Amino acid sequence: MENTVALITSKGIFYQNSLFTCSRAISEQWFDGASPYHMLEVQVHHENDLLSIILDSREQIPIISIPVINNYSRRELDDYFTKLNELKLVKKLIKNEKS
Repeated sequence: MENTVALITSKGIFYQNSLFTCSRAISEQWFDGASPYHMLEVQVHHENDLLSIILDSREQIPIISIPVINNYSRRELDDYFTKLNELKLVKKLIKNEKS
């Protein structure tokens, strides 16, 4: 069990020369330059190849590695993000219909 420090940047949670993310960081837009989390240091808990960040509230949030995107063409990335945004819209429509 090991605790170290990571830095929240505009590209992700920077830890040991790699970038990570989590669902909470995405939903709360931590990587936005205007975010109160931007350039904040957070504790990282490392145990059995599982990583999580520890917030000031002591909440522990699992993080995952961000894949290196240099292997993809600009068109592939654009297509991916277009499809991702379409899925978000569909999810929102379904959620509104259930309400």
